[in-house]
Amino acid sequence: MAEYYIAIALREAPSAATLSPAQAEAVREVEEGLKRAVPAYRKVQDRCEEVRSSEVSCAMDAKTTKAWEACVYPSVANADASAGDAAGSGRR
Repeated sequence: MAEYYIAIALREAPSAATLSPAQAEAVREVEEGLKRAVPAYRKVQDRCEEVRSSEVSCAMDAKTTKAWEACVYPSVANADASAGDAAGSGRR
């Protein structure tokens, strides 16, 4: 499941299509390290026994990293959306 998240992140990278296999592997390793800062990814990595089967199913069907994160850690995804809404409307 966590590997799928990294695969999605790599597909979302602007230059992913032009990378050689060796470059793609290097980027994958960097992405994996960076994604440790994402609460949903950390939950899957650190407390995998707490991830419900419904979360796994949802995450494995996700087409974007944001959708994957919303499956596993909806409160963070909702907070991100609210922050974006507030920033977009000029509220602080």
